[in-house]
Amino acid sequence: MMKRVFLFLILLTLGSATAQEQCVCQSKLMRMEVQGEALNGLLSSSTQIRSLALPPLETFLKSDLFKTSVIRDYPMEPMGFPFNSDLCLKEKAQGDPKFKDIDCLNTKLCAESTTPEDVRTELCLALPCAMILGSKNMDKCAAKSVARPTVIHYTEPIGLKSLEMNPTKITADNHVLKACFTIDKMDITAGVDVEFAEDPNVTYDKMGIDKLNLSLDGKREVCMSAKIDLSSANPVSDIKFERMNGNFVSDAMINKALSGSELH
Repeated sequence: MMKRVFLFLILLTLGSATAQEQCVCQSKLMRMEVQGEALNGLLSSSTQIRSLALPPLETFLKSDLFKTSVIRDYPMEPMGFPFNSDLCLKEKAQGDPKFKDIDCLNTKLCAESTTPEDVRTELCLALPCAMILGSKNMDKCAAKSVARPTVIHYTEPIGLKSLEMNPTKITADNHVLKACFTIDKMDITAGVDVEFAEDPNVTYDKMGIDKLNLSLDGKREVCMSAKIDLSSANPVSDIKFERMNGNFVSDAMINKALSGSELH
């Protein structure tokens, strides 16, 4: 059970592996000496954008540059354990007084000592004490004790060891560029520790999982879309990822990954 909990944490954070590496090099990367309006005109024609973008994109995905820039280790800073931010925003919008001074965008809300206990109870995940300490140590659990995970620590960088993908479709409509791919192969390694909130009645040590190797067990289809306006100060916005045809991670992948992993 605990292995599945930790695997869930890793899968939850894979999408943010590169988000912590803020890129402020947009203007330094290239300078366009043509009118943004002219380039935006290309985005009104899917035929034009497909003929222009698909061949070089396919070449890039098979290049050494792609392998060296994407297939690597991604160091991760500790992050707050996910909480019910949607409920937080909803209660705040509805004027619930106990949420008045709560920052619903604070990713470490459940780890903050200043977060009121009644807010933690509503928003933060609580696991039964016995689940964390195990059946042999149930006697150490006080009545109604719960373990609240607060911070995720990465014991090793998230490693993208292999990735093979091919573009299948590129479309443009109303300045929204959408590119779809098949992912033929992907191998990821990771490990995490989870820190728990202090409890005066129970001591929860950090728990984690190591030697977790997740490998794709078949082709997957994914699409990425973004709003493009090259005449704007922020030319790329509203980036979205979409998984096609069911779950990206299968039960077989999870079972295989867990069988070779180690709890500590």
